Amino acid sequence: ICCALRLARFNAQLGIEPPAFAYNFFIGVPAPAAAVLAILPMLLSFQFAEGLFRSPYVNVVVMAGVAALMVSRVPTYSFKRFRVRRDWVPATLLVIGALAAFVTTEPWATLSMIGLLYLGSIPASYMPYRRIARPVPSSQEYSRHEQ
Repeated sequence: ICCALRLARFNAQLGIEPPAFAYNFFIGVPAPAAAVLAILPMLLSFQFAEGLFRSPYVNVVVMAGVAALMVSRVPTYSFKRFRVRRDWVPATLLVIGALAAFVTTEPWATLSMIGLLYLGSIPASYMPYRRIARPVPSSQEYSRHEQ
């Protein structure tokens, strides 16, 4: 239901041009990332065998949290316009190759780490978004604030 609500909000905003700073962010967690977050307890249970991550109570909390993040107004990083600088191409290719090797040899740990890193990036994206979205006060407003 939350995925459908997110899609409906996205479709309702199709004709509206977002501000320039908003192109580097999604509002709420996009559906593919939410799918990874939703299976995170399963991935962690494969890595750590029996335990906490197989609990239905943990899974209910995770699913409710992921659903809430999908329809939330929380900004998350978007890599739609991500470009690798020419001098970083060899290092980027090495990282991608290492990531592919880790996914092949240790899939559950690697996919769990990717999911946890994405989850950690959500609060990290909030402050830069708020900083660039904050309107710059005019010189008259600035002089009023100084008094």
